[in-house]
Amino acid sequence: MTAARATIGYRRIRGGRPEVRTILFMPAMQAARGKGEFAAFYKRLVASGKKPIVALAAVMRKIVVVLNARLRDDLVQQS
Repeated sequence: MTAARATIGYRRIRGGRPEVRTILFMPAMQAARGKGEFAAFYKRLVASGKKPIVALAAVMRKIVVVLNARLRDDLVQQS
C-alpha cells in the first residue's frame, strides 16, 4: 500500500470513551434537528462542507463541553 492510498478517506472514531459516545449519539441527533444553538452549529458545519456524521461528532463534543462548563460553574457558585 502506498502512502497516498493510506490517506484517502475519513478517519474512524477510536479510543476515548465509547460508552459516552454511544449515550450522546441520540441526544446529539435531536439537538442537531432542533432549533437551538446546537442545531445552528450543526447546520453551519454541514454548509461549510463537513460530512453529516463528522458534524454530528462535533455536536457531541460540544454537548460534553457545555455540560462540563455547567458543572464547573455550579461548583464555583456553591463554595
